[in-house]
Amino acid sequence: MNKSSNYDLPNFKALYELTATLRELQSDYNQVHDRQKNQQSLDAFLTWLQENDVGTTDLVIKETSNTGFGVFAQNEIQINKTIVQVPLSMMITSIPSTPVLENIVKSDMLLSSVPMNTLILQLLIEDSNRESFWRPYLDILPEQFTLPMYFNPDQMNLLKHSSILQDAIKDNFNSVRQYLHFSRLLFLKYKLIANPHFTFERFQWARAICLTRQNPIFRSNPENQQESHLALIPLYDMFNHSNGTVTSFYDMNNSMLEMKSQFDVKIGDEILMTYGARSNQELFLYSGFVDQDTIENDYIKLSVMIPANDTCAQDRKDLLSKFGLTIGEKINLRHGEPLTSSPKLFSFLYGLLIGKEELKKSLIDKSFTASDSLNQKCKTWLIIKIRVMLKGLKQMKLLCCELMASSHLSKSNCQVVCKGEASEKTDSKKANMETLVSKETNLETGCIKLIHSLAKVEIQLLETFLLSLNKA
Repeated sequence: MNKSSNYDLPNFKALYELTATLRELQSDYNQVHDRQKNQQSLDAFLTWLQENDVGTTDLVIKETSNTGFGVFAQNEIQINKTIVQVPLSMMITSIPSTPVLENIVKSDMLLSSVPMNTLILQLLIEDSNRESFWRPYLDILPEQFTLPMYFNPDQMNLLKHSSILQDAIKDNFNSVRQYLHFSRLLFLKYKLIANPHFTFERFQWARAICLTRQNPIFRSNPENQQESHLALIPLYDMFNHSNGTVTSFYDMNNSMLEMKSQFDVKIGDEILMTYGARSNQELFLYSGFVDQDTIENDYIKLSVMIPANDTCAQDRKDLLSKFGLTIGEKINLRHGEPLTSSPKLFSFLYGLLIGKEELKKSLIDKSFTASDSLNQKCKTWLIIKIRVMLKGLKQMKLLCCELMASSHLSKSNCQVVCKGEASEKTDSKKANMETLVSKETNLETGCIKLIHSLAKVEIQLLETFLLSLNKA
């Protein structure tokens, strides 16, 4: 069985029910972490920055309507001006902070091979200590996230027409595996963190913080070799994303993160930075937002499977093996890459669509050259496949609009998000919608908007592919 077939909606629902039970059993412990994010905690954070020589002269931190905190210009800022400098001493990093922790990391494969796991651990340790040096920073970190690792079954079901559904489900399974591993290692064996600080909810929180805010830093080891680590960088991680040029650098000589302005910024405007050339699929999975202004780094995952009842299934697998491919692989169709000149894509399609006689001949011949008719057959298949995917994504987008309207959003807000998309429903559709919305695990508006945004950019990308295929 293809391992990825385990990452389906029924298995996700079963996993969600198990973790919901775990959360309920640990609910008394989680109450200790209820804390308000208010002006007092923000003032304490700013004071902490100033006491540790992190300047904020040109900056003011304010709450935004949909992205949490943001950083705004208090003075006019010219392009390429240094606006933030944060020393290593102010960062929570994946560099083990004690000899005991260093030995644990070295002896454990999951910690030593995945720096983010060590960063999660260090964050949990600091958050369990009310006297932590980083307490003013920890107290302003967000508690809620629009990440797929927090989706309930209804929300995950909305992704069924997106090619990243399995990735979203897989991340949930990975999160549970990591928690169970850390429970055995750190809670039971070494007792580094005790309840109420190491519940599944707190682990999810720390994992979400690291996923959405981690940044790479570098240092020289005793052998004078460059090592890469991950860090949570106070203040720097409050800047929101905009397309542009990377203007942040880690200075190894001075052990400091430096950020320059990528634009001229007027007083009162938000100061934005770029998170790098990341696809919307990655931003959706690991940052909890979608940048609808660009699809240039985006991709669609295409799965090409050989039907189980195909009498030539083994020969097709052998042909794919000849191309260096295996069944079950997914192909990323990337923006800007002509589909008709993708060797990997068409090799998969050759294996799937080649006729019996041509298939036998191709297995005998040392080299393979596709016939014109086979190339045309592959192109036609691809056009039909993209049209089917488009239909599913448009249904997904429309359903998000209907759910937002049913979630008591203002009519004008829904119209802005959906841009006047038709929402006419039969009585049965209305009844189904009311049932879905009234469930205890009701879809949160932020998550629906996020899924709606993903559908929009993936539709745009597929339409670009379809246009290029029709022209070819």
